[in-house]
Amino acid sequence: RYWAPSFAPRHNLPIAEARSELRERMKVIVRDRLDADVPVGAFLSGGLDSATVVGVATRDLGRTVHTYSIGFADKTMDESADARLSARHLGSIHEEFIVSEADLPSVEMLVAHHDGPFGDSSALPTYLVSKLAREHVTVAVTGDGGDEVFGGYPRFLGAQLGELVPAWAGSAGRQLVGGLRQLGLGGDPSGRTHLARAGRFAAAIERPLEHKLLHWTSYFAPGVVPSLLRPEVAVEAAELMRPSDLVFGDTVGQSTLARTLHHNFQTYLPDDLLVKVDRCSMAVSLETRSPLLDSGLIDFVGSLPDSYKTRGLTTKRLLRETFADLLAPDLLKRPKRGFGVPLWTWFDNSLKPLLDDTVRSADARLYRYLDRDRVHALLWPTPKLDAPRAGQAWCLVTLELWLRQVGL
Repeated sequence: RYWAPSFAPRHNLPIAEARSELRERMKVIVRDRLDADVPVGAFLSGGLDSATVVGVATRDLGRTVHTYSIGFADKTMDESADARLSARHLGSIHEEFIVSEADLPSVEMLVAHHDGPFGDSSALPTYLVSKLAREHVTVAVTGDGGDEVFGGYPRFLGAQLGELVPAWAGSAGRQLVGGLRQLGLGGDPSGRTHLARAGRFAAAIERPLEHKLLHWTSYFAPGVVPSLLRPEVAVEAAELMRPSDLVFGDTVGQSTLARTLHHNFQTYLPDDLLVKVDRCSMAVSLETRSPLLDSGLIDFVGSLPDSYKTRGLTTKRLLRETFADLLAPDLLKRPKRGFGVPLWTWFDNSLKPLLDDTVRSADARLYRYLDRDRVHALLWPTPKLDAPRAGQAWCLVTLELWLRQVGL
């Protein structure tokens, strides 16, 4: 390894100077990523990160930028209106594609391109936005890395809050959330309601940091996967089921935020996000570039005080304050949504035959390794899948398809 990031604060640079230096760095970084002898465009979602990259390109550098986004007919997960707002505000030439279930790519094809089972269902729209962009450009810049570098995920706040609340708060919170659900509140299947988020927070709040992060970033709570394995497989896989405490490396003694950022940089970013974008873009011969993952930028932001990343309930403080003049005011106020898909709806409709042919099938290869009765009890305590269980089903569908492809 020739380089490793550090998120331990080392420089107490005044916030105004940090904003100024970040702005100048970003001009150089974005300019360099736009330099190519082929057409270059940009992915533009409804979030801060891609809008910042496009804003620097159009406003600070005066470039004409073609932007591309994906939306959904299912409005619970649709960010296309926010992307259009950003495009108008930033002056980009915008193309969007609203995905219906009829437009979904072959899951078998995506598994083959990933060269393994892949649990992030947002690979579906990532492939489609890459395909859309490739019709016009050969290179696309992305906003990937903004959350990882600047501290953008709600779980970063949750990890810090978890160090402050007493141990009994987790039990009390779980009882409260359970009671509210019994009253019929929080019935949105997307899992994005405040009640759903509170439930996930309370479920792991008294656990050690590495267990919290595993719980908050996995479709399967710690201990669930081992319980699904056939006994003979569980023995062989025991060592692989350990929490990811080893990835904390030499961060002992650092702040909770620094350790959480480090953990995220060693796991979620390289194992999920970068794999997804690389495989899906290269499947259509589109090169992607990530300005916010410039190593010099990471070293600079990582060295700054924690309060420049998160403060109170505000995430990505430095990014927000530095580029507030570029971004649409409404964009700065909206809560983080993430790049999700209405998978629970698709499994009820267009993806139902795939689900029936894989996870529901008695002949599925995955049941050579997993206990079928336990899997079905986990996924179908009720007839319809909600968002968390649809995510679990997706993981198992891609596992089954991969097992078939490699003949296991």
